[in-house]
Amino acid sequence: MRLLDVDPLTRIRRQFRYDNTDETFVVQTTQDVEPTIELTKASYNAMDERAPWKGDLHKVASIPLVVWADLVRKGIAYDDAALRRWLDDSEQRVFRVRPGKLSK
Repeated sequence: MRLLDVDPLTRIRRQFRYDNTDETFVVQTTQDVEPTIELTKASYNAMDERAPWKGDLHKVASIPLVVWADLVRKGIAYDDAALRRWLDDSEQRVFRVRPGKLSK
């Protein structure tokens, strides 16, 4: 694999891989999401579960760019109901900044 670039701000790495057997290539994009997970965990733990949802807008998650790009590819990112279900999944709790159920 050959490193193409690294964004120091987002920690996104792009690497080029060429397969000689079938003469194909892949540009792989990865991101160190650990800092985001640590921040969301701290926010989640600091939030009072009994705090009311006031107003129209609430920050409920911090989703790393590579995860968001995957959600776009899967058709989840801009489908409100699907995104709420995805965020309610226990596997995605690492991205949540407050407790509560989002899907109806």
